[in-house]
Amino acid sequence: MRKKALCIGINDYGHMPCPEWNIPDMNMRGAVNDAYAWANLLVRHHDFSAADIELLLDADATRANILRKFKELIAGSRQGDVLVFTNSSHGTLTPDVSGDEEEIDIEVFGRHFKGRFDQAICPYDYPKLVIDDEMKEISDSVGDGVNLTIIADNCFSGTLTDFKPSPAEVRKYSTLRGPKLILLSGSSDRQLSGDLRPDESKNRYNWHGFMTYNAVETIKDAYDAGHRLTYAEWHEKILDRIKNSDDPTYDKYRDQQPQLEAKEEDKQLYVFSTERAKAKGIRKSAG
Repeated sequence: MRKKALCIGINDYGHMPCPEWNIPDMNMRGAVNDAYAWANLLVRHHDFSAADIELLLDADATRANILRKFKELIAGSRQGDVLVFTNSSHGTLTPDVSGDEEEIDIEVFGRHFKGRFDQAICPYDYPKLVIDDEMKEISDSVGDGVNLTIIADNCFSGTLTDFKPSPAEVRKYSTLRGPKLILLSGSSDRQLSGDLRPDESKNRYNWHGFMTYNAVETIKDAYDAGHRLTYAEWHEKILDRIKNSDDPTYDKYRDQQPQLEAKEEDKQLYVFSTERAKAKGIRKSAG
């Protein structure tokens, strides 16, 4: 069994403006911290070797490098392997190129979007993009019994892997066979994802993506209490943490809804593993 990860963080966009979103300076503050946070979490709590975690930061995180490194992450994977891809950066919408998206009608930053749009990661060399169709194509190459977890903390990150199993695929992969594809997104496919500087009175000084900060802290809290979480439990606790936090810096982000997208049986895997929780112990294991 191999455990490998690729953690991407882009703060530096060269202070590039983004006129289509009315953003005068695209630089971010928490994305690189996110990449390090995920890498540290995997090493400290999930038995990943630091040598098997690659960081792709700022100028190195070009479109070509992201796609190449994602393919390398998956290449040669075998049953029982656990692979993790994390991304913290800007995200955007772009006209649907394959005809697989549903029509939307939303307003963001005063701009009206009506039509069919792909979700996309904004790499360092934006306006080049990494679109959801490309993420899906690479993800679909994962073999039977491999857990590929994609964590995307960027705007419009819901459905970034376009995981929409057909009835035939559900039947085919309704047992332990088949790949285990999990997406935890910072927001829905129609929402923004925010940078957060948690309340300094709680000794949290670093900027992070809002979802990333809460997801990492939720895992740490569970492990400090001696519990393992399934993906379903993790997601539930992230949402609960966001809803019930008394941190005033959360107020502008409470409408942001991190999404968990996977087959129902794969939501019962323990986080970053290929082990499923037994039906009778799922609730108990969460404390």
